[in-house]
Amino acid sequence: MMPELVGSLIAAIYGGCMCFHKKVPLFYRILWYAGLTCLIGNIYTALYVFLWQSEDVSFHIGYLGYIGMFFFFFSSYYGALDSLVDGKQTEFRWFRRTAGFIAGLFLAGSTLLMYFGNQEFWKYLVIVPMTFTMYFAVKHLIMPDIEMGYIRVLRTYNILIIALCICMMLRIVSAQDSVLENVSSICIGILLAVYLPVARMGVRKWFIF
Repeated sequence: MMPELVGSLIAAIYGGCMCFHKKVPLFYRILWYAGLTCLIGNIYTALYVFLWQSEDVSFHIGYLGYIGMFFFFFSSYYGALDSLVDGKQTEFRWFRRTAGFIAGLFLAGSTLLMYFGNQEFWKYLVIVPMTFTMYFAVKHLIMPDIEMGYIRVLRTYNILIIALCICMMLRIVSAQDSVLENVSSICIGILLAVYLPVARMGVRKWFIF
């Protein structure tokens, strides 16, 4: 939990310093909102653990931070970027289908791991926005570049988001205080700390801020 709190705090501070410029695109602002949402959830979770002296795995509103974060990631793709890079041309059909297949495998694998691991039902709610995010991240990673270069400059960012989805899934299905949980939590913290700077390196290719 602590690495995720630190990582989301870094993202919130960094994004706050960047997002008050006038020319910051909506795509980047939504990414910042994702980090803020994750930070709020992690702060609540930290207070929950501190005040009740328990890391009970039952549902509390702190977990809505993860759900909200991936919904913002999904919104950044669907609402602010995808229409610029995919005009639903028939030549892109293979890329859409491949991304859908990979996202479907991610959803099925995550569901099976949670089912056989006897995970709580509420954890399935986190997987839904993660799957949508995975679909767009994979699609934008494998699609050919377009005239304005939107795809090429964000490929590294898309790799980070795919890694974040995978690490978060491992974090959810792992046993409490296990090596897998600790390692995945550290990886999530690192990814949260770097995703906004990496996204900015791509976005500034088409917006100066």
